[in-house]
Amino acid sequence: NKKCGVPECNNNSINGSGCLKEYFDLPAEPQSRARWLKIILAEDEDHLKICEDHFRVRFILKLKKLQSSCSQKFTFTCRIA
Repeated sequence: NKKCGVPECNNNSINGSGCLKEYFDLPAEPQSRARWLKIILAEDEDHLKICEDHFRVRFILKLKKLQSSCSQKFTFTCRIA
């Protein structure tokens, strides 16, 4: 179960439209992580994620990777402006 860590955002991977959203980890690097936490006004947690609603579409890159089984796998990367 993934839950968005942005205060007042109720999106999660179990209920409603949140189950169709992508969730992103915060950066591991301490300075970048601190910057993200300041922007979203949240306390740090081990498995904190941010849902796609809090990013501009142009900052979410969908990179299509072909697996040996020919199924499609998408990797999502993002950056904060």
